[in-house]
Amino acid sequence: MKGDLQHALSGLAAPDERFLFFDYDGTLSPIASRAAVAFTQPGALEELETLAQRPATRVGIVTGRPLEEIRSRIPSRSFFFAALHGLVIEGPDVSMVFPEAARLKPVIREAVSELESELGGLGGVYIEDKGLTAAVHYRQANEEASKKAADESRRIASAHEGIRTLPGKEVVELRPDVDWDKGSAIEWILEQTAGLDWEERVGVLYAGDDQTDEDAFRRLGSRAVTVRVGDNGATHAKYRVSGPADLVAALAELSSLLA
Repeated sequence: MKGDLQHALSGLAAPDERFLFFDYDGTLSPIASRAAVAFTQPGALEELETLAQRPATRVGIVTGRPLEEIRSRIPSRSFFFAALHGLVIEGPDVSMVFPEAARLKPVIREAVSELESELGGLGGVYIEDKGLTAAVHYRQANEEASKKAADESRRIASAHEGIRTLPGKEVVELRPDVDWDKGSAIEWILEQTAGLDWEERVGVLYAGDDQTDEDAFRRLGSRAVTVRVGDNGATHAKYRVSGPADLVAALAELSSLLA
């Protein structure tokens, strides 16, 4: 861990209260060929639980996975969960489903049916229906199939009013075209639990690895310690670690500072 990140982590010990938010895939879990076989980095869950037990420290998971799925992997009652990129939020004393996203659920369902018709049976391509959102994964596909999957995903999404696409690592997300993202979800949680003046009193950390996490890095800006996980790609995060294992080491360091 670089000294500048260590210094930033020590700064999180100063405020009276702190919120620590993390993406899951690629951040707390190494990227896998399919979401079903992605497992939490060894030591990560234990460090998160330890941090959540530190005085005035709260932990949140912000992910593209559905709520039930992420809770099955991180079974904590004390954590905040912002699922489906923040469209569904659950946690201590908070609960929310973004209204416009719920209204557009039938449109997403129709798009998924068309994707299954166009891409079903295409080698290495997997269509994940998450309810309020969907994802077309092509990590295991060859170059030709990958291009078709990405192109058809964008074409089908553009044919449905109220849907937009968001590219990721060998995946295209179809989601409601609403002004809401991971950064919005984090701000909502902070405002609901720490008050509208949270940035005057609360230390915040957010770590993520993907394009969807850049929304949070941009929105939080200098109001948080932002950490990009992974060595590739430009980022709006202020700090960077090489991978989930290095993030776990940083969590252990932060836990020691808060002890």
